[in-house]
Amino acid sequence: RTNRNAIEQLLVFFKELDATRLVLAGFSQGAMISAHLALCLPEPPAGLLLFSGTALDVHKLEDLAPSRPGLRFFQSHGTNDRILPLPGARRLFDTLQTAGLDGDFFEFPGAHDIPPDALRAAAAFIDRLLA
Repeated sequence: RTNRNAIEQLLVFFKELDATRLVLAGFSQGAMISAHLALCLPEPPAGLLLFSGTALDVHKLEDLAPSRPGLRFFQSHGTNDRILPLPGARRLFDTLQTAGLDGDFFEFPGAHDIPPDALRAAAAFIDRLLA
């Protein structure tokens, strides 16, 4: 319920922004909120960065994601993440890809964090996205 209220407040805020230059990003729960928000905005954002997130409600994602064909996203996840294990991240990636989004998956040997290599890969993704 709290996440839903936060997302509704963000939707109001984002209506004022130029979505074509907006890249949403989040880590852990923030990645899950960012993914949901990207699928609910009136206009799709330019891209999406998901760090160490997972798929909580696959059915909801399957319902919303087809409205964003071609939306570019970058996702990173550690192979030793014990907080949100890798299979859930893979499920999120596969769900978005199957729905028509265009994603890059960066898997790293690590836990629930954002290592420098993932940040460099994300920065390169943003450079390509907004070029």
